[in-house]
Amino acid sequence: MCSNISRFQRKGIWLNSLIRYPELFVTPPFLYLVRLYSKMKVFYPLLCLLFSTVLLAAQGQTSCNSCNDYLFKQNKGQWQNHILYKTELKNGAIFFEQNNITFNLFDTRDQLRIRGNHHRFTEYDPDIDYTLHMHSFKMKFKGATTNNHAIGSQPIAEYFNYYIGNDPKQWASNVTAFTRLSYSDLYHHINLNIATENGALKYIYEVQPQADFGQIQIEFEGTDGIAVDDEGNLLIKTSVGDIHDLKPYAYQIVNGKQIE
Repeated sequence: MCSNISRFQRKGIWLNSLIRYPELFVTPPFLYLVRLYSKMKVFYPLLCLLFSTVLLAAQGQTSCNSCNDYLFKQNKGQWQNHILYKTELKNGAIFFEQNNITFNLFDTRDQLRIRGNHHRFTEYDPDIDYTLHMHSFKMKFKGATTNNHAIGSQPIAEYFNYYIGNDPKQWASNVTAFTRLSYSDLYHHINLNIATENGALKYIYEVQPQADFGQIQIEFEGTDGIAVDDEGNLLIKTSVGDIHDLKPYAYQIVNGKQIE
C-alpha cells in the first residue's frame, strides 16, 4: 500500500431522505412523551429545554447561527453517561458512543400532523393525538479497540446551556459543539472521521500504512432490514422511513493529490 495514507470513505447517510417539507419543522419548547417503537428498547430524551448563548467569534472558531453543518455536542452530564456526543436532526438525533452510533428517528408525518392540528384556527380538535412514532437502531463497530475515544474538533463560537428538570446533576453549562468528530484508533491504526459534506454526514476511515483494513466490520442492530441496491448503495430500512448510505470508495493522497 506504499507509504501513503489510504482512506475508505462513505459519503452520505442521507437522513434528509426521511424529511418531508423540512422548512415546516419547528422544535416545540416542551418535552414530547412518546413510545419508542424499537426492537432495542432503548429510551432517550427526545427534546429538552435548551438555552443557547451566543458568543462573539473567537480565533479558530466560526459562528454557526445559519450554517448547515451537523453539530456534535459534547456530553457534560446532561445525557446518559454512555453518550459521548449528540447530533440533532430535523427528524431525530444521533448519539455517538464508544464503538457504537445510535440513530433515534421519528416519523415526520406525525410531526407535521401534530404541528398542523396544534396551530389550527378552524375546525380545531381539542383531542389531538400526540403520538410520535419512533425507531431506534445501532451501527456497531465489531472488533473495535476498547481504548478508542471520540474527540470533537473545529468548534463553533456558540455554546449551549442545558437545564433539564429540577436535578442540578442533569444541568450542564458551556457545552461546546463541534463540526467534526474523530474516533482515534477505532481499529488498530485506523481512525474514523465524521463531518458534513453537501448537507449530509460523511464518514472517512483513515487507514495508516501497513494497517489491515479488513478489521473494519459494521453490524446494524434494530433495523427492519438492510439491502444493497444495483449501484452499491446501502439501504437501511426502518419503520419510519428508509436511509440511503451511499456507495463507499477508497483513495490515497499521493503527492498532494487524491487518487481513487
